[in-house]
Amino acid sequence: MTENTMKRKLGIFIWFGYRLPVQERIHLIREVALETVLHWWDDSFIDVDGLSKEEQADAIRNAGLGIENAHLQDKYINDLRMDSVDGQAAFDKYLSDIDGLAQSEIPVAVMHVTSGPTPPPLSAIGMKRMQSIVEGNTHLKKSLHFADKFAINLDFSFLNTIHHRTFTDLDSLN
Repeated sequence: MTENTMKRKLGIFIWFGYRLPVQERIHLIREVALETVLHWWDDSFIDVDGLSKEEQADAIRNAGLGIENAHLQDKYINDLRMDSVDGQAAFDKYLSDIDGLAQSEIPVAVMHVTSGPTPPPLSAIGMKRMQSIVEGNTHLKKSLHFADKFAINLDFSFLNTIHHRTFTDLDSLN
């Protein structure tokens, strides 16, 4: 079957606008015959759901839904640009989250590159961290246990809020 003849699956973001327990959202998604979801990869709504992000992924799959991708928390994304303890903590968190997606066999991570209307300026450390997330480095390769058949693809969003640069532009940054 070629890519053009494959059946497209219809899906929806798991948080589709209503604060409902995840089991109820899953039921409603199945009820309208959707087949897949975009998962929120963070435990920030555990008070509503009562399930961790990993447990939610299991519940989604147990209901017969696929998980096309997972959206990473964007609360700390600007910290990646900072040469600070917070910057390193954000970097470690994103590596851990990507590792969790691999372990949960979720093939795509949706990740913002900035947050808010006025993000901090690009920095060399921020670009190096993003490069490490994209290309992998020693820490990343040790933390991700994919097997040869499995890899995480990154889908970057909110690209319109930054000046586009390549990783070869690192020398021009402070």
